[in-house]
Amino acid sequence: MKTIHRISRWGGRVLAGVMMAVAALTVHAEAYITDIMVLGAETGGSAWTVKNSYREWGWTVPENDLNNGASGWWVYVAYKTSSTANPETGYITDIFASTFYMNSYTFEGRTYYRAGSNAGFDGDLNRGAGGRFIYLYYTRDHANLH
Repeated sequence: MKTIHRISRWGGRVLAGVMMAVAALTVHAEAYITDIMVLGAETGGSAWTVKNSYREWGWTVPENDLNNGASGWWVYVAYKTSSTANPETGYITDIFASTFYMNSYTFEGRTYYRAGSNAGFDGDLNRGAGGRFIYLYYTRDHANLH
């Protein structure tokens, strides 16, 4: 079985970037993350186009390229927030990154789903940078929260 790397327990440039993107919400504690997506582009110009398109569609896209300095694709984590999310089901309760590629996975009683990605990109947080594939997963389940 492949190892699950929880973002809160895993070092590295890619996951640190994901943590920074999500941590930006702690300033606005009244907001809940309701959707998360991985955006990628092969060049800086296309990354600019992808980021701006998703921003126009209501996504928050931090400027942090998760592959910055790694010579890979330009990769960003985009998210949507709401201050009126249903406190029982309407927001993301946990995220993790893993080297496996599945649509969903159950771990510690919660079902996690692979984060979506933009067209032409498979969602690999490490795309083109060498090394293992890394994918982002999320859940809205409340079971066994620590």
